[in-house]
Amino acid sequence: ERYTPFPDQPPLCFHLSISGMEAQRYTCEYFSIGLDSGNAYDEWIRLGAPAELSPDYLSYLKHRSEPQRRLEQRTNLRNLQITLRPLEVVQILISPHND
Repeated sequence: ERYTPFPDQPPLCFHLSISGMEAQRYTCEYFSIGLDSGNAYDEWIRLGAPAELSPDYLSYLKHRSEPQRRLEQRTNLRNLQITLRPLEVVQILISPHND
């Protein structure tokens, strides 16, 4: 019951606008870790919490520990919307789009 101390909350929506950036195309890379992604421990529990794991299951859990990724192409950096569910964090990497 490791999540009992955390109250059940609705997702939070954030709106970000970055001004002063040159008008061009941008690539936004979103990396998120939460209950459904980047969470090898909960996946290990779902597997039955085995004391020993085969190399295949170790590889599987390593894959499950990676953040969920999403790409977005934008022509400006106004009104970026990010929705965070409880116990989730998101990192955004913004770079000029290379044509």
